[in-house]
Amino acid sequence: MTLDLGKRWLALSSLLAAIAGHADDWPQWLGPNRDGISTEHGASALLPEPRPLWTNSVGLGCSSVVASQGRAFTMGHVKGEGKRGIDTVYCLDAHTGEVRWKHTYDCLTCFSQDVKFDGPRSTPTVDGDRVYTLGLEGQLFCFEIATGKVRWSRQLTRDLEGRIPVYGYCGSPLVYSNLLLIELNAPKASFAALDKRTGDVVWRLGGGNVTCGSPVLTQIDGTDCAVFLGGGVVMGVAPATGKALWRHGTWGHAWMGPVVRSNYIFVANASLPRGCGVLRIEHGQPRVLWEDKRKFQTLHNNSIIWQGHLYGLDNTGTDLQENDNSRSRLKCLALETGEEKWRQDRMGWSNLILFEDKLIILRQVGELVIAEASPASYHEVARHLVLDGRSWTVPALANGRLYCRNNRGTVVCLQLVSR
Repeated sequence: MTLDLGKRWLALSSLLAAIAGHADDWPQWLGPNRDGISTEHGASALLPEPRPLWTNSVGLGCSSVVASQGRAFTMGHVKGEGKRGIDTVYCLDAHTGEVRWKHTYDCLTCFSQDVKFDGPRSTPTVDGDRVYTLGLEGQLFCFEIATGKVRWSRQLTRDLEGRIPVYGYCGSPLVYSNLLLIELNAPKASFAALDKRTGDVVWRLGGGNVTCGSPVLTQIDGTDCAVFLGGGVVMGVAPATGKALWRHGTWGHAWMGPVVRSNYIFVANASLPRGCGVLRIEHGQPRVLWEDKRKFQTLHNNSIIWQGHLYGLDNTGTDLQENDNSRSRLKCLALETGEEKWRQDRMGWSNLILFEDKLIILRQVGELVIAEASPASYHEVARHLVLDGRSWTVPALANGRLYCRNNRGTVVCLQLVSR
């Protein structure tokens, strides 16, 4: 059974990587397959210390960097007078950091019900010769990646009756075939698919108020499935038609979106430790493998499912803080049972990706930590300070280079492996 599951994951990864683009690119939120796992090789050739290649400044925000076809994309904000300022979409040369093109527009500086943090939160999505971006107030753009020419745009609140979610539009658009899947948050349409070539609406689907999550594409029993997170519900949707395939209640109010690997789905509550759990979709229906009201809480830190285990930051006890340098702990849990294999305390808010058998972790304080991805124990390989100031974004790995960004907008490109 383990072998069959491994084969399904390998086939799914190959399919999604083909859809996303070049094999060693990082073209969208959480990488080629939206699971935080790099598809490239070379972890055995990690440099003793990452070598800085370039830096640039892109403005305030939590928009992660993506890299594809020799270009790096992100978004940033410059405050103006009052509550508004200017958002900028950046296309940088991935090798030098020089600006190839940029596009600006007026936008709110911050939208939040409590914790204040400025600038865009969504991450660009590259698909072929197009890149799609989504602003805090619902400014959705389709650009030519070569020139920055706007092919089409939509204002979600004005054009599609969207309502700005509690922390602004944070979800990153997902490309499926000729469709662009988004979290819309309209009165009768939580989610929607647009024609990626024109921006025209293809389908809409209700599912409760959305928060900060991004849809994830997976394959279950040979059928494509887009997994969305709505207000108190996680849903499987047929991406071509918008038909709801299954749904299940979540454990409280989740922010970070579902963590998906094949037919396994992990969801953790964000506000106070109200619960988390793992679902396995069997014969088209969700089955709860385990749930726990106190084991794991996720604010804006991601998790990864790898070889039957879950690696991620448990943020329990930090939700009323505006920053956390030490209280959150890195955990490894058995995926099928929820058994805690180990924990590493005092990590603080951090985001992570997987590079072969290594966890690449960017801590809030700007430290880059490299550790073994093993359920046996926590074993740290290296730790380097690569940024200063608060860093809430997920690092991106493309062609041996690691792209990190802090909330103030400093982007650093590091040579991570010997090439």
